Amino acid sequence: MPLKLLAVLFAIVALASACGDSVDTSNAADTTVGTTSPEPPTNASDNDAAVSGPATGTCLAGDEDCQDTGGDISAPALPLPGDTDDDETGAPVEAVEGYLLSGPDGMFLCEVLFESLPPQCGNPVAEVVGLDLSQINDFIDPEDGGLLTAQGITWSESYVTLFGVLVDGKLNVN
Repeated sequence: MPLKLLAVLFAIVALASACGDSVDTSNAADTTVGTTSPEPPTNASDNDAAVSGPATGTCLAGDEDCQDTGGDISAPALPLPGDTDDDETGAPVEAVEGYLLSGPDGMFLCEVLFESLPPQCGNPVAEVVGLDLSQINDFIDPEDGGLLTAQGITWSESYVTLFGVLVDGKLNVN
């Protein structure tokens, strides 16, 4: 009986090792699928997806009409570049974007929201002055979520863009 048990265990081990991941590493460009190596590529041309995100490298090699440039994936500096118009005082009106967070301490546009309940403002972009919270739905696309409220804090699920005069970290929205 122990001999049969040993034979069964040997067969299971042999099957398990035969089902392992095998990768042909003869061509470095083909190693992106099934690779178990923890080492990242040392050159962006070796594996664009690992360096620049999933959208880069989606065109076939040699495709002259490809518009996939990868670009800069970092978030734009806030406030948005470029002034729109001047307000009645001559100050430039700027477009500023971020997550909206409103609570007892005021209303803010935040670069990020920390995932707590309620969320907390991470890296505040500007304090929002002159905007009633009931008006904010005019600035939010319903498909992007909307406003949520918990424990006296209201926040947007997506970035909102507000226009106003930005002075000393305060965005005056008229």
